[in-house]
Amino acid sequence: MLILALDYANSKQRLPSVSDAKHVEELAKQCGVHEVLTLYDSQCTKDAVRRAIRSAGSRCDVNDYFVMYFEGHATVLSDPDRQGLQDEAFVLVDPNGKASPATLFLEEEFTTLVLENFKPQTRVIVMTDAGHEVSVVDLSQERWKARQIVSISAIQATRSRSTGEDTRRGIFVHALLLAIDKLSKVGRDNYSVGMLFNAWLLEDELVFRGLQELEIQSPSDFSPDAMAWPLVPPAPAQISCLSSVHGRYTMSLVPWTKRNGLRYS
Repeated sequence: MLILALDYANSKQRLPSVSDAKHVEELAKQCGVHEVLTLYDSQCTKDAVRRAIRSAGSRCDVNDYFVMYFEGHATVLSDPDRQGLQDEAFVLVDPNGKASPATLFLEEEFTTLVLENFKPQTRVIVMTDAGHEVSVVDLSQERWKARQIVSISAIQATRSRSTGEDTRRGIFVHALLLAIDKLSKVGRDNYSVGMLFNAWLLEDELVFRGLQELEIQSPSDFSPDAMAWPLVPPAPAQISCLSSVHGRYTMSLVPWTKRNGLRYS
């Protein structure tokens, strides 16, 4: 599992991404994920992300998962080689923690890295909280066919733009944790990505009033219902504290006993 989170402390567009990402990191560890690589802030350079994806691809087999979580900024660039088309990009940083045009990690490069380094039978889940108007990763492209991949993204909701971006940060991961908790409470310990997404949508609407829209994508020949959701904590598991402080949602996890025998990359 690869977790990327940037606070952009050296910019005027700061975010509280790392604190959210640490909840995902804790969830992964409690679910028994053996390999969790975190790249936070100045660690999150293009070279480091490239190495991490290539390394994960070399270790993942046909029955493994590669899960990538990204929280930070995203942007869009005009593609000079394809008139009228645009490239989405993850906004990464240099070793000094500064973002610039040179640190943009294009969706085109991400797609190429995944397709070239992972076996077609490896299950891939990409979760993106970037406050962007569209998903950074576009799985509607023909070259994603015959791949078991699902992308879940937080989309900048039209009705929430007036509230400011920072007030929506934290909703994505906390709605996820609440959805997992709700499914656990009704006795579910084995469910699909599609079922998890439906529960995620429900918590986003009930608890957070739909301030941040969610989008799910998969290739045209693959369904999220055909992939099992890998991050299921052993029972009993529960979310202990959810509160809003100055518009920021905070949450703590109740520790549970680690389950052995799982290997997700």
